[in-house]
Amino acid sequence: MITMEAATPTQAAIRALDALIRPPPDRVRLMCPVCQASGRIRVDPARVRSMASAGGGVMQLQVQAGEICDHAFTVHVDAHLCARCAYQ
Repeated sequence: MITMEAATPTQAAIRALDALIRPPPDRVRLMCPVCQASGRIRVDPARVRSMASAGGGVMQLQVQAGEICDHAFTVHVDAHLCARCAYQ
């Protein structure tokens, strides 16, 4: 018989903090290269999975004015949803 131990209060607190720190798996946190405003935009999870299964790579995202700030810019994001480069 397999039994599952209940999470200790410390483990539960760590999981709660981890959920606050990590962005959802389909969102990427970006910063505007002009005004340094930051925000999160949704990325298609299928696109991320296909890029990861192909061995990595970088995808280019077009951020429209009004999504994060008043500027439109382009950002390159890797398979781990880390922004690599942004320019206007």
